[in-house]
Amino acid sequence: IVAMKGLGGFHLCVDAANDAAVRRLRRQKCREEKPFAIMVRDVARAEAFAELDEADRLLLESFERPIVLVRKRSKSPLSGALAPGMATLGIMLPYTPLQHLLLQEDFHALVMTSANRTDEPICIGNREAIARLNGIADLFLTHNRDILVRCDDSVAMTLDGEPYLLRRARGYVPRPLILARQLPPVLALGAHQKVTVCILKQDRAFLSQH
Repeated sequence: IVAMKGLGGFHLCVDAANDAAVRRLRRQKCREEKPFAIMVRDVARAEAFAELDEADRLLLESFERPIVLVRKRSKSPLSGALAPGMATLGIMLPYTPLQHLLLQEDFHALVMTSANRTDEPICIGNREAIARLNGIADLFLTHNRDILVRCDDSVAMTLDGEPYLLRRARGYVPRPLILARQLPPVLALGAHQKVTVCILKQDRAFLSQH
């Protein structure tokens, strides 16, 4: 299990075809059932594990690089513990230079899940990751680019050929949503956990990451 520093936080990574490693990651992370997302080199590799239409391909290759929920193929070399009991699989393409380098190796796919224990925030600092992920990660792949703001991977899917966001975060924020009319300035803070902050300014809504 490798803790790898990314763009908006650390990921925990294992070989997605190694069933023992995927199941061990579940135990170490205390994540019993929630599915793991995987990262693959390109769309051609993704089509070995999932049934993609043109809208799925476009969304996977978009510059936002979200995790895209797609229908799993019935036969796959990947671990059955990735998304147990589910018909879909979350797949994304690499979006940092380090990820591109790793995916040049002969992996079918890599699990890329947020580096934290269940219900804790994602790790963003090198020392923080080493301290908090002690007992989960065996290796740490870090660098000297500081992460100032946590930002999880975005999650999306397609429906009738159109993209739909399930979690709006990395790649989409802080780009505003354009509104149909101008509104008075409002700051919306939401509830305690797993929400977004929103600032209205004229005809634009600036949403924070998830």
